[in-house]
Amino acid sequence: MLRHEYVHFLQFQSAPAPYPFWYQEGFAEYLSSVKYRDGAMWVGEILMARAAALKVNEWLYVRKLVEGDRDEWDGYSIYGQSWLLTHMLYTDPKYRTGRSTLLQLLADGAKPREAFETAFGVNYQSLDTDMRDYYKAGKFYSYKFVIEEPVFDIEGPIVLSDKEAEAAKWRAKLALRRSEKAARRLVRDLKKALKKDPHNNDLHEILLKAWTNANDWDAAAVQAKQSLAMPAVSPAVKAIAGEVLWQAEVERRRALLKDAKDEENEGSSDPDLGLDDMFLQTVRGYMEEGIDADPLNARARMWHAGTYIYGGQNDFDAAAESIKQAYILYPQRWRIRRQYADLLYTQKSFDQACLLYGPLYRTTRSKSELKGIKARLKELAPDHPDCKIRELEETPETSR
Repeated sequence: MLRHEYVHFLQFQSAPAPYPFWYQEGFAEYLSSVKYRDGAMWVGEILMARAAALKVNEWLYVRKLVEGDRDEWDGYSIYGQSWLLTHMLYTDPKYRTGRSTLLQLLADGAKPREAFETAFGVNYQSLDTDMRDYYKAGKFYSYKFVIEEPVFDIEGPIVLSDKEAEAAKWRAKLALRRSEKAARRLVRDLKKALKKDPHNNDLHEILLKAWTNANDWDAAAVQAKQSLAMPAVSPAVKAIAGEVLWQAEVERRRALLKDAKDEENEGSSDPDLGLDDMFLQTVRGYMEEGIDADPLNARARMWHAGTYIYGGQNDFDAAAESIKQAYILYPQRWRIRRQYADLLYTQKSFDQACLLYGPLYRTTRSKSELKGIKARLKELAPDHPDCKIRELEETPETSR
């Protein structure tokens, strides 16, 4: 898991555009298999758990794999088939020579179907058949790299306590159960676990994050208040509770505006919600406690910035430091990249903003996100060539 996540960190340190989601996960899985033996490093070893899971889990047709919305995917299928497709791209003679062309086309905004046809001369049906044949053949070749000198000294293993191991298990489940339906099942299971250990800060933190994935903000807010009421609340729980309370209030007020059909705000992508100053100070305080305790908490920084720029606030000066630090820590997260692009725009750094807006447009998933970014690109495009992306008028591919 650590290797997998470290690959994600490296993927976005210099990349000008987000990789498609299937490649993000497939490449991270591909490199996570690295083994060290006989003075050499072996890359591309078969992942037995992924290979076995492909036998029993639903097979996603390739169009859904490369175009689908990550929130709709089953975690085991998408990770397994993403790994399989990536492995094929790196070792199958038919595909490895065109891999770089494919990734460049996708980064330039080509539709996945067109990109695969151009790079390899295959349609979706042929690609799907080749993936199935590659899997059935079972020849998962790996690359060998001789290591003359060790890159770093390997220390002894880290031994987790029973409590730490239990929390790690739940965090792994949280990472896999991203869909609303799966998140609700996880919420149910976590509640059962909390009955046995009601003051476990790790479980409260994971439960609140599961509620955000379930997208039930009213229930999440109730849980946030319950978590904050327990004795010895950790800064991490306060940070996620602040996020939940703020988001729940924003969603509630947006729903009221929509129901009232407020003409003053009609057509505004982010109307002034009239959030109370005392409320904002409270939720920011919770997030700041989390950030002070863990300066690497990019999620808390992102939502801390959000309290200044969403809901009609638009105070980018106050949010600037949180946005910059979140982007340094976690540049691959879509919302963080969007915040940073908007910050660059408000600071009139239009050339830099364009480099981010194009990829953001191609990976947006909601109509409101699409509308805002599309308007910004059209506004900037005449004077900034980097904002002129392919097929601007068409619905972008959902590859986030």
